[in-house]
Amino acid sequence: MAGCTSTVTRSIDLDPDNVAEVELYFYDVSSAIPNEITRTTIVDAGLIAELVDTFVDIPGASIDDPQEEVQGARATGIRFVLDDGSTVDMTQYYIDHASGVIAWPDGEVLYTEWGLPFEDYYLDSGDKVTVDAAERPVSPLETAG
Repeated sequence: MAGCTSTVTRSIDLDPDNVAEVELYFYDVSSAIPNEITRTTIVDAGLIAELVDTFVDIPGASIDDPQEEVQGARATGIRFVLDDGSTVDMTQYYIDHASGVIAWPDGEVLYTEWGLPFEDYYLDSGDKVTVDAAERPVSPLETAG
């Protein structure tokens, strides 16, 4: 990947025991996000722990133009809903089979060669509904849709 810097390791600072549910918003990134997207809400404690653990010790590097990289990517907006009602949001973009971009909760954006599209694994793992795209986690990499 051109424009990458040295590799760092990132982890999300969450205890799965404090997460009540995880909302996954599935969509494709283009010049305009569709008006409606699919949201799957996961409440199973085992799947919640798996999703939190997915974002522990992730290798990544910053890139020069992440907005350009995510155009046309499959995206998953991830909202961890905590027991106290607060939320932690992030977005993961799949560029191709072996690469992606993660927009972390603090706004840092990293390129990684880790992971597979969540939609392939979690789309039918919880309550699935169509929602207004404005409900998805806000990502610093997308034009408002």
